[in-house]
Amino acid sequence: MQGKNKDEQRVKTVKDVIAEEMEKPLEKVESADDNKKPAEDVSNMENDIKTLNEQIKRMQADFENYKNRLARDAEENRKYASEKLICRQLELLDNLERAIKSADETKDIEAFKKGIELIYKKMRDIFEKEGLKEIKCVGEQYDPNLAEVMMCEDNPEAGDDTVTEELEKGYTLKDKVIRPAKVKVCKKGLGTGG
Repeated sequence: MQGKNKDEQRVKTVKDVIAEEMEKPLEKVESADDNKKPAEDVSNMENDIKTLNEQIKRMQADFENYKNRLARDAEENRKYASEKLICRQLELLDNLERAIKSADETKDIEAFKKGIELIYKKMRDIFEKEGLKEIKCVGEQYDPNLAEVMMCEDNPEAGDDTVTEELEKGYTLKDKVIRPAKVKVCKKGLGTGG
């Protein structure tokens, strides 16, 4: 019991100390600002507010100009996004025009064919540099993400759901399918009613 009384005495002592501190008068802390007149303080605050409002308005105007400039730049980029690709293809257009003119004048079909093949190769090179890739699917398992089934057949030489023929080439541009291949797929049991 004695231990309990000591704790109670200690608690009372802390309570007494707090009560005594609460009864003491607050000491006034003097500062240099106490000497200023309230009218000067208000005037200074009004000037500060005015200055801050002006800064905010300038920042808002700058931000609006920035947004407008970004919008103009984005529109310009969209408008001329294909310029580089088209400029590279102008040479191909010129070569095709020459090939058409030479078709009337030449009797050498093999040379004409060779010229067209060179134009075709150059065009493929340009597209490949831009990230275009042909989708290879013949002999592969049908993938609906890469190809579209146009026809089905029961082919004894191919497994079920295997692409047996490409009817139209498909292409990806930098890992995005921009045109799925159109294919013929093997379906076992087709035509047997089962």
